[in-house]
Amino acid sequence: MKNIKIKVEEPKTTCFGITNKCKDGSYVLFIDFDEINIETLHKNLASLQERFAGKLTNFLVLSSSPIRYINDVAVGSFHAISFRKLSFHECLEILSFACCDEMFYKALTCTTWRANTLRISPKFKWNTEKIVKEEPHFFSFIPSAPVEYSGEISSPHLKFYLSKMVGDVSVPFIVKGDKETTAEFDKYNSKKE
Repeated sequence: MKNIKIKVEEPKTTCFGITNKCKDGSYVLFIDFDEINIETLHKNLASLQERFAGKLTNFLVLSSSPIRYINDVAVGSFHAISFRKLSFHECLEILSFACCDEMFYKALTCTTWRANTLRISPKFKWNTEKIVKEEPHFFSFIPSAPVEYSGEISSPHLKFYLSKMVGDVSVPFIVKGDKETTAEFDKYNSKKE
């Protein structure tokens, strides 16, 4: 019998997040953009708004890392959220047209929990309270002008983001909310810093 060695790699960070799954089984569209040119971010979100007209609210965009300049081009990592409730398949289809992190797209189909999670807290060094990355913060609504959409939004997701992550910024769309009162939060570990 051969000896089999399995290497278990400890995570580098831990943090808290909110999932995009609603209590009624529908989903809010979450998109995680890593190291993207800000102009490309705007173009991709505008393209999604055009392609899926009526199915998306304005995107709330949070900056999840400091913006840097590479050859005079602004680059950063962002979270984009549309609060209209979607089916699993609608969410997956829209994500397939987004320039998002590949693992974020695959997580919806390759995991048992079938949900995406976006970070809402700082990232902490594994097993410590040392902050290695600040919490995401408000960047903008894209587009800034109101868009028309049909259907309901997830009230708990919108209320959380407006109260905890956005502050005194007005929402550029008419809120047609559901009667749900809770969203699902999660503590998770990552191998990335």
